[in-house]
Amino acid sequence: MLFSYRIMAIPSKKLAKEDGYTRLKDDFKGYLAGTVFFKNTIIHGYPHIKRIFTLEEGIKRNIKEDGFSVEEKIDGYNVRVAMVGGEVFAFTRAGKIEPYASEKLSFLKEFFKENPGIVVCGEMVGNTPFTPPTDGFDFRFYVFDFMKEKTILPFDEKQKLIKEYNLLQVPFLGKFRKSEEPWKKLREIASFLNKGKSEGMVIKALSGKEAVKYVTPNADIEDIRQNARFVFDMPVGFFNQRVFRSALFLEEFGMDVEEYKKRLGDAFYSSLLEGIKQLKKEGVVREEFRVFVEKEETWNAIYSVLKKSKEIEISDVYKWKEGNRIGVRFSKIYRKTTEKLRRFLSGYAIQD
Repeated sequence: MLFSYRIMAIPSKKLAKEDGYTRLKDDFKGYLAGTVFFKNTIIHGYPHIKRIFTLEEGIKRNIKEDGFSVEEKIDGYNVRVAMVGGEVFAFTRAGKIEPYASEKLSFLKEFFKENPGIVVCGEMVGNTPFTPPTDGFDFRFYVFDFMKEKTILPFDEKQKLIKEYNLLQVPFLGKFRKSEEPWKKLREIASFLNKGKSEGMVIKALSGKEAVKYVTPNADIEDIRQNARFVFDMPVGFFNQRVFRSALFLEEFGMDVEEYKKRLGDAFYSSLLEGIKQLKKEGVVREEFRVFVEKEETWNAIYSVLKKSKEIEISDVYKWKEGNRIGVRFSKIYRKTTEKLRRFLSGYAIQD
């Protein structure tokens, strides 16, 4: 009854009914977007993390506490994992059940039995429905936080749980205090991450109450290289924001601007031309993915989720047996980019 009352107090336009649960589409009073309501359980949305554009000043302004930790930002997709009714479920940022991660992370069941009410927050990478395939490993789940109700657990409690249960953690880069003027060391870390083409860093107050993220220009350029060929399917501002924040990094760190000009231009043009050539050859602009699942029903659930998208079309599905697993290869066709490039290459004109 308590949870029903809470849902009734939220305007219906902010809620989405799913199979067996309701999710919150937008922030509402004390609830964050992505909050999930089951009959007797609430899985709260993960707090928004602000992005800073300058390292020292950004930390000083946004992290009020003296002590903070720094972790590497992993380029994957974010899920919250919880046990509901004796089953392990992974939820996307938006609060949707993600069937691939739910199957892969079922090994966390014992953790949840021993830590009721805890939600595990982490990043999925590897052969998933949303990240580029890899031959080096199947998948990895990097833990970056634990939540209890709306609260992010403090640093020491998080490290204790990670160590006790031998969980894979996002790379930990150190603990610092603003009062000790750690800015030179942090600049060295940022430069190191940039050279290694890592996505960036997440800076968190030791209490868990504040966090900001800082991204490297190499990661921004790589994002552009991977996605410019899907130009008409990318969110508004996707490219502008990455160019702008990489420029600020170059200025702050006194980097070789001429080198990055060439790399940025190459990233844009190479990717765009790749998309155009693919359309000419295959008739579509598409991207290939690969997953390995234990059960046929898991793939069916993944496919059901993907085919609901208005932006993409799933094609070229090929399945095979690999030991006890089922391998699935499939393509995502990007509808807007495919349609617009077809029209442009067929001679259609637009009015500027």
